[in-house]
Order: sequence, then structure tokens, then C-alpha cells
Amino acid sequence: MSESLKLLTQKNLDKFKKEKPKTTDGPILRMKSLNQLPDNNYECILEKATYFDQARTNLSLDFPLERSDDKTLRLKDMDGQNNLRTLEESLMANTIGVSGVVYFRKNNRLYFFMALRKELGVFEQMFGTTSGVVEQPKLCYELTQYATSEMEREFTLETGLNSKVIKSVIPLALTRELIRGGKPQFFFLIEIHKVESHDFSKKFRTSDEGPEEFYNVIGRLRRHRSVLSPEFNQNLIYAFQKLYKDKRLYKDNIFQSDELNLNNGLI
Repeated sequence: MSESLKLLTQKNLDKFKKEKPKTTDGPILRMKSLNQLPDNNYECILEKATYFDQARTNLSLDFPLERSDDKTLRLKDMDGQNNLRTLEESLMANTIGVSGVVYFRKNNRLYFFMALRKELGVFEQMFGTTSGVVEQPKLCYELTQYATSEMEREFTLETGLNSKVIKSVIPLALTRELIRGGKPQFFFLIEIHKVESHDFSKKFRTSDEGPEEFYNVIGRLRRHRSVLSPEFNQNLIYAFQKLYKDKRLYKDNIFQSDELNLNNGLI
């Protein structure tokens, strides 16, 4: 990140840290470029960044800028047609995120995990699922495989459940998220072995990040009127498409079929 951009976004970072004083810095991974190869594989260039690089760009891109003709970093980062710039041209840190819809099967029903997020990140006071940033690896040859391992790490930190409970972690999509200015985001579907509510509640209360990032609203969902976060909504769309494809059902009518008896069993 150039010194001029650091100066331009310093006020953004100061405001972000003031609003979220529990936020700590650390090394994470950013995507500098992503290009399709002739064999339909993709090649990307990765670089080291920090969480505060993300905070001063992708997470505060609508804060007013000081000493700039552009009102916000979002507007400054758009091209001439008001579209996202390419990753190579973007001013954003474009750190890589992971999000996973978590569920288990019980008596032919699917039970999904979600919880009310606290004032962390950008999707606060909304229902979400397990998510986080991809930390800097010592070595990374294949990004999707590494991002999958990072998704597993976030799952254990936020739920308190051991990784042995995981049956599968399936990558669903990689997108550039518009709300966060084109931040690269991996979406996953995570199936776990059956976990009863009281067992999960005990694990969740003692997890490393769960109590820090979520309110404990187990069993009291109907008292809350918060919406699902945009990240969670998008993740659910990809997840339901995958589940319906596996059962050879029409994906366009995912809320009209009785083939899958869905139930928010884990809250």
C-alpha cells in the first residue's frame, strides 16, 4: 500500500478502531490478481497484508475521505463506468475471506447453525454463520485447498467444536463482494455430525471466538427481529443450490419444495 493511500485512509482506520476497539491487527492474505488459463484453471498472485489494511479499505470504504476530490474510497476505486476496478488496479487491500453454511442431518431434516453477530466486522447486529479472514500461510500452492483449511480453522474457533465433528467442507464459489468493494470471498457448505443443542451450547460458550463474535441466543430466535447478513444470504443461496442439485431438484424453486424439510434447529 502506497504512503499516499495510507495517509488518505488514516482517518478511516482511526474511526474504525474507535468504533471497534477490540479489533486487533495481524498478517492475512490478499489477492492481487486472478486470471483464467487456457485449460480453464485459474492462476492468482497472492500477497501479504494486515487486518488493518483491510479495515482502512474494504471495511471502511464508505467513510468520508480527507483531502480528496472523491467523497469516499468506494467512489475513488470505481472505473469510468462506475464498475469495480480489476484486482490489479484496485486500491483496496482485497484480503480473502471465507464463509461457511453449517448443518447436520437428523431424522431426515437439515438443521442449520446461525447466530446473532456482535459489533465486529461490517455485518453487525445481523444473523450470520461461521466466517473470517484467510491468514498468511507459510506456503500455499493451491488456494482453494488452503482456503478450505482456513474455513475449518474458523469453524473450530467460532463454534468450539472439534474438527473431528466435520463430515465435509465443500467449496461452493469464489466471488468479489460488492458491499465490501470487491473483496474476494470463498463460500462453503459444511456438514457436521449430529450435535444436540445442549452439547453445542456448552462448546459454544467456551469457544475461542464464538462469545466474542456472537450473542448467545440459543433457543430464543423468535424474540429477535434481526435480518440475515448479506454474506449469509448469499452463502445460503449457493448452499441450497448445491443441496438441490445433489437431490436432482429444481434450483429455482428452493423455497417451494417439500423434498427437503428444513429447520433452524441450531440457533
